[in-house]
Amino acid sequence: MSPKEFLYMKIVNPFKSHKKKDFVAYWDLKQFSQLLNKGIEVGSDYFFLIKCIENICLFVRESDFEGTKVFEREDKELSINAEGFDDNRTFDLNDKKRKIEFDRLCFEASKLYEGDLCEWFHLTNQLLLEVKEKIKEGYTKLEMTVKPLEEVVDKKYKDFVGSSKKSFISHPEPILYGGSCPKSIFKANIVVSYVKSSSSQELNAEYEGKPLFVNSELAEEIISNNNIRKLEEKFCDLCREAESEESDNNYEQGISLYSQAINLVGIWSYSAGALFNRARLFRRINQFDNAIKDYDQFIKYNPDDFRGYINRGIVNLEKKDFENSLIDLSKGLEINPNDQIGHSFMADLKKELGNLEEAILSMEKAIEIDPKNGYYFQKKGSLYFDLDNYEKAEKDYTKAIKLGDNGPISYFNRGLSKRLMEDSKGACEDWKKAAELGDKNAEELFNKYCS
Repeated sequence: MSPKEFLYMKIVNPFKSHKKKDFVAYWDLKQFSQLLNKGIEVGSDYFFLIKCIENICLFVRESDFEGTKVFEREDKELSINAEGFDDNRTFDLNDKKRKIEFDRLCFEASKLYEGDLCEWFHLTNQLLLEVKEKIKEGYTKLEMTVKPLEEVVDKKYKDFVGSSKKSFISHPEPILYGGSCPKSIFKANIVVSYVKSSSSQELNAEYEGKPLFVNSELAEEIISNNNIRKLEEKFCDLCREAESEESDNNYEQGISLYSQAINLVGIWSYSAGALFNRARLFRRINQFDNAIKDYDQFIKYNPDDFRGYINRGIVNLEKKDFENSLIDLSKGLEINPNDQIGHSFMADLKKELGNLEEAILSMEKAIEIDPKNGYYFQKKGSLYFDLDNYEKAEKDYTKAIKLGDNGPISYFNRGLSKRLMEDSKGACEDWKKAAELGDKNAEELFNKYCS
């Protein structure tokens, strides 16, 4: 708990101090069984000992960390008052008697602690089964003995309160009304026992491998892990929303959502995937510098992941920064020589540099890895076409069409190759097909040469 949090807590002392001695409270064991059953029913992992002004109770709720709003609480939480602390009966009294009873309850509750208190316990099926068995054996009460709460374990609290022995914490939002269940500031010593007329028996220290009593250090760890988990859940939700927007081609909205996710957890290895995805969207809207910055961060935290280098190389290629594109694509393919996408874009880079023969070699490597990709054959066919090797170009376009890359561009290009090999009939058939698929250039050529 930070000093800032303490600034929002009241430091008060409304009751006379008591001589330090053990505080003992009792609950009906059948009610305790109902409490545990309710906790398991609503999915809780803990039950709590709560001291709040005039009330001492055991408590479970659907959320172990944040309470629900008043109108949402029905069937989502349960509290059972310790014997002698039924504050509901004050509603049946007149004003004067109500005040007297309220003061009495406050005084008696302050024997445990004069401020607000929350102590944690693990809730398990094994404990519930044991309680039910003890009821069958004739046990009727649950006894909780709390040793004097003197040793404060929270250094920040000690520093804040200073030397004032009469100061204590009062939670700004009562736990029973939706406030959080904080860790205890004390090194509490609590003994819990089953009781019947002739005997008592202490509960086990552990159930299902978990300690029954959750001390301050463990509660702090649980709360911290929960806060991290909540951040992770929110982060993942934002990333899923961003992916959905990307699927709908809403790239700027996707970027905004990825940015929210990244800002939520900061830039480190956990958020590197979101940086990678945001970079892809920056590239989609031609914000190449922003894309490169994100890929830089991705590579910083994933230096052995080839994807960072390949994708940064692609962006540099689109920026016409051929020198850095070559460095990145080469590095990515050094890490993963079997990345067909890297080889395909390396072919594009070689073409930009005027090395058509080397570009063909890169496309052949991509095809070797992914031999059923018709688009790769179309790209290789276009490289042969640029080299005036129309026969090989025509074969690659045909292969592309057979593999399913049968859009108008494949037919249009194959028609050009056939025309240049003096196969006018074949060219006209391909241009007619391309025109039927919506290619206006093919339609013009067909009308000019084939009508």
